[in-house]
Formats: sequence, structure tokens, C-alpha cells
Amino acid sequence: MHARHVMLCVLSLAATTIAFADDLRISGAPGLLDRMASKKESIETEAGVRLALKPQPAGEGLFDLLQGRADAALIDSPTEAVARGLSLAKPGAIKGALEVVQLPVGQVPVTFYVHASNPVKTLSREDVARIYSGKVSNWKELGGADQPIKAFALSPLNGSRMAVNDTLLAKESMAARVTTRGASKDVLALLAAAPNGIAFLSESVGDASVHPVAVEPAVTTPLYLVVRGEPGPVQKRIADGLRQTFSAVSVASK
Repeated sequence: MHARHVMLCVLSLAATTIAFADDLRISGAPGLLDRMASKKESIETEAGVRLALKPQPAGEGLFDLLQGRADAALIDSPTEAVARGLSLAKPGAIKGALEVVQLPVGQVPVTFYVHASNPVKTLSREDVARIYSGKVSNWKELGGADQPIKAFALSPLNGSRMAVNDTLLAKESMAARVTTRGASKDVLALLAAAPNGIAFLSESVGDASVHPVAVEPAVTTPLYLVVRGEPGPVQKRIADGLRQTFSAVSVASK
């Protein structure tokens, strides 16, 4: 995998060369950093630097990097998409120009869940698109019980939300009736209490109150380690460690 240069409008910063102190600070979604933490010691050994992991809500990891509060960001959507979302969430905050490089480190599957009492076990991509665009509103239309569908989703800056928007909804908008929360645990809590609910998360959930629904072809979202300026040997070794960490795993992008 090769690094790809991405020109972004960001807060004006004086330098593009980062000198690491004792720790290299990585900011990103809690679920991503939780998974990374399980391999943190081995990545530190290979990279030759200590890592300080900074959990942040979706999209804020990149903002930390751009403001100089982190040395790298771990994000689960392309940098350009996250930057556009940040511009909408923080109007006027992004100014100037700075080059960043995103290093691909893996893919995370997006998993769809329904309440444990729901008999529906499979859905097509078209079915999911119709649910989240509001074109279908009752489970009986999809082989389930005669009850209205309650759809849940994560915030627009979340990688799984972007993946569903881009892959399934294309040019359509997510229906206004979709209930949005900022963290996976909050979405899961809503679904556990809603027999007519559906949600999607970038994680494997071990919760008896919900069960996964097979959607084919699978939906995935990419993972990137993003750095300012050209990545050096340390950042490249960290990226290599992350590729091993995130190979064929599902993690929560909280």
C-alpha cells in the first residue's frame, strides 16, 4: 500500500515537520484505539517510540492533528471526507493550506443489527438503502412482523455512516426520521430497547439483545493513519503495525 497525498484546508500551522518528544500522540475514535491498544507494546517496540493514545469522537482525531494536538490521526474514512465533515461541523475553523498524507492500514466491516426478537436474518443492499432513505417503513415489507421500522445511525462524521451514505444511499439523503447518536454504545442501547429497530456499527457486538443481519455484498470502511508532511520511518513502522493489528478484525468506531 502506498501513501497518498491529500491537500486540505486547515488551521494555519507554522511547520510541517514534526519532532517527537517522549511520546508520539495518536488521536482517533475510542473503538479504533482500543483495538490498537491490544498491540500497542509490540508496535512501540517495532517503531522505536512510545505511543500516547488519545480517544476522541468521530472526526475529532483529524482535527487534533491539524491543530497540532496530535502527531497522527487514526480515522475510518478517507481524509477528504472527514475534512468536509469537519468543515460543516466547525464552520470557519479550517483555514490555510497544509499537506497531509494518509497511510492505508486496513478495512473494517460495517455490520447491521436488529433486535433479538426480530425474525429477519438477511437483507439486500437495496433493502438497507430503502430503510435508511425512508422508502420502506414497515418490517412486514421485508419478511418481518407488522411493525414500523425504527432506524438508528451514528453521527455524520462516523466512518460507518459515511460508508453507508456512499455505498448504499449514493445520491440519496438519509431519512430525517433516522435517530442519530454520537457513540456506538448509545446506538446499541437504543436498539436493545427497540424490538422494531435496526442499526449499523463497525463492530462485532456480543450482546444477546441484538443479532446481526447478513447484508451482501458486505459494506466496509477504510482505515488510515494520517500524518502531516512526509511520513518518516517511525510513522511507516507504526502503519505496518496497524496493518497487522487491523487485518480481518471488526472494531467499534465509537
